[in-house]
Amino acid sequence: MTENKTPIPPQLGEWLSRNRLKIELILTVPALVFYFTVNNQEILMVTMTTLAAFYFLSAYIKVDVEEMFGLIALKVVNISCAVCVLSLLFKTLALEGAQHMMLVGSLSIASGVLIILAMWVKSQNRNYLPFLIRALILGFITGWVFLPEIREMMA
Repeated sequence: MTENKTPIPPQLGEWLSRNRLKIELILTVPALVFYFTVNNQEILMVTMTTLAAFYFLSAYIKVDVEEMFGLIALKVVNISCAVCVLSLLFKTLALEGAQHMMLVGSLSIASGVLIILAMWVKSQNRNYLPFLIRALILGFITGWVFLPEIREMMA
């Protein structure tokens, strides 16, 4: 296994790794609730920014992956997920730069998903699956939200 040097303290990294799904759900559900019901921008901003920070920190969590190329792809996908969440936040708050973040994040997620998919097929390592599912879902949501802008950019 490749050594995974990380700036995150080991105890925090282990805790984040063990509770990854719980943290995602705890941050995603309130963001969706406040987006679709109350439309409270402050709470939406806090939850989505925290979710983006979690995705960014997830790039530094130790993962049981032996392929160096796969490890780099996982880090790229995690950081790209953070960029996509921020692009969704910027779009919701009608701030400038949302399209650029969406473009960079989506293209990075797409390339990362292809690499992770190839690594998963090659090694059959189940540790790739949560990242693959997260990236596919977030890529789909980002594409769906930005579909009108994408069509406008293509025309």
